[in-house]
Amino acid sequence: MGWSRKLDTKWTPNPNWIPDDDPDYRIHILHVLPTVPKGSTQLWQIIKCTITTVNKDCKKQEEVIWITDVINIGERTEISDLLTLRRDKKEFCFVGEKCEHTVGFDDGDPFEEYQSERITEKLAAKIRKRMKEPKDSFTTEYAWRSKDKKCEKCDKVDNPFGLEPGEEALRVGGVGEYLPERLTKKKEADKKTPGEDKKKR
Repeated sequence: MGWSRKLDTKWTPNPNWIPDDDPDYRIHILHVLPTVPKGSTQLWQIIKCTITTVNKDCKKQEEVIWITDVINIGERTEISDLLTLRRDKKEFCFVGEKCEHTVGFDDGDPFEEYQSERITEKLAAKIRKRMKEPKDSFTTEYAWRSKDKKCEKCDKVDNPFGLEPGEEALRVGGVGEYLPERLTKKKEADKKTPGEDKKKR
């Protein structure tokens, strides 16, 4: 068995957010470990997040941050992880985040434990180079659009989910996709087979 991920059922609700006016999310997941390689005692994770914002003047900004998790495994076969983002809705017309995660194991020379530690790109590359197989990668993506009428002029914003004003969405690779009701219904309708469509004609 290789790496996998799932929701952490210890938390309810999870994701513990209700689609609202705020650009934020919190989701608790579990990393289900493959067989830990001999000599390794830690899970290492490197995360590159690109955060895109568009303010009320339609000015777009991008920020790239690097984060690491270094977690002692012990006897565990599943490791919990909190993924979260929060921004002030009063400032923005759009908030988006795309994070690229790489998970693996220490190389027999463990670090001090860290959780959600901001690091430099140079250190991230060094840790990733030392990271021991088996490795895995996955992506998380989040987006939010303001329903403020002042944002109507900001029509050329990135919109990975096809959101309308007042909507937000979250996708966690290997775990699930959390969409506004409108997009959930559209996705379900798109799954209809050609045969079903033909019968209705």
